[in-house]
Amino acid sequence: AFRASPEFSDAAPDPLDRYSKRVLNGLARIFALEALFPFEGPPYHPFQQWALECGGFSQSPLGVLAHRDYGPWAGFRAVFLSANPFADAALSPEPGPCETCKDKPCLTVCPVDAISLEDGYRVADCRGHLAEDKTRDCWSGCLARRACPFGQEHRQSAETSGFHMESFLGL
Repeated sequence: AFRASPEFSDAAPDPLDRYSKRVLNGLARIFALEALFPFEGPPYHPFQQWALECGGFSQSPLGVLAHRDYGPWAGFRAVFLSANPFADAALSPEPGPCETCKDKPCLTVCPVDAISLEDGYRVADCRGHLAEDKTRDCWSGCLARRACPFGQEHRQSAETSGFHMESFLGL
């Protein structure tokens, strides 16, 4: 749906953010909700903290959250606010996958060692590596993210990963 949208092909900046706002604000109006977006601010809303409080997520060495079912492939495009609280909503006390992952393959597959437990994610190293050669395997999706054993069936396609890599580099 996004690739068929006017935002995808109009050459204006931030097509996915603009598409998300248009579609999700439309849904919010239908259900009398308010939508908040992680890319709007300041102030920026603590989307990752909210997800951690819901359970099932953990902070990964990559900086993204990993979910016990979706791995590092869960994305936060918006949150909906309602005037009516969801009193019956149950939060999951289960920890996210990174806390129990023994092998941590995400730490060993990056060709420029841009990820470590000590330093976290060194964005400049990753960007420099990607910018050198657009045919590198990383353009089909971050190798460290792809190495996560959780949520493999939810991995992004190479085409989608390429779109996000171009956005990451500001292309």
